[in-house]
Amino acid sequence: MISLIDKFPDKPLIWGVAWKTLVYWLLSILFQLVETAVDQLLDGGGLAGAIGGVVEEASGSRFILVQMWLLVLLAVFVTLQQLILAVGTQRVREMFFGPGKSTG
Repeated sequence: MISLIDKFPDKPLIWGVAWKTLVYWLLSILFQLVETAVDQLLDGGGLAGAIGGVVEEASGSRFILVQMWLLVLLAVFVTLQQLILAVGTQRVREMFFGPGKSTG
């Protein structure tokens, strides 16, 4: 089974980081727009109201700012996630907290 999210397993990490960040970011935009449409539909705005609400939401400066900030946060998250997968969780723990105490 070919996974959509792990598209570049044999390439340098930047490929996977960029791809996963883009996929997560686009899904977050889609989710936010669908959420706005559902809110408009539940408020009784009908389909035209839902479409108008989505257009209004997507064209606002707050929406753009939130999406830019989310893109940065997702890039940091995915970069750290990929580094931890590449290096190993035990090595990352040692790097952050020092070597663990041995019992014995």
